[in-house]
Amino acid sequence: MIVPVLDGTTQTGDEEIHGKTWRVTGPHDLANIENLKFKCVSYVWGLGTEDKGSFFNCQRKISDQTRPALSAVIKAASLAHDKIEAFWIDAICIPQLEGKEREKTLERYDIL
Repeated sequence: MIVPVLDGTTQTGDEEIHGKTWRVTGPHDLANIENLKFKCVSYVWGLGTEDKGSFFNCQRKISDQTRPALSAVIKAASLAHDKIEAFWIDAICIPQLEGKEREKTLERYDIL
């Protein structure tokens, strides 16, 4: 999940979006997933990409549409005074490195 940083600290990979600092968190306990409130961001990837590490220190190339899509959703939620301030966007929230955790997440993602 991508959540606002509330304690004022910053870490490598944090991003400033619309005046708030945001951070990728997880993995989250799937046994308590019903209590996890978030907005899922869907967008068209398109042909352009951003370099590894350019957004939330993502270690895979991501679509050049990822940043504007997430930014638009965060802005819309703040304008609507939406109390949900956690976001899921696949390019960032699916585990970044190849391996079992990524495979497990992708398997669950297809089922949802």
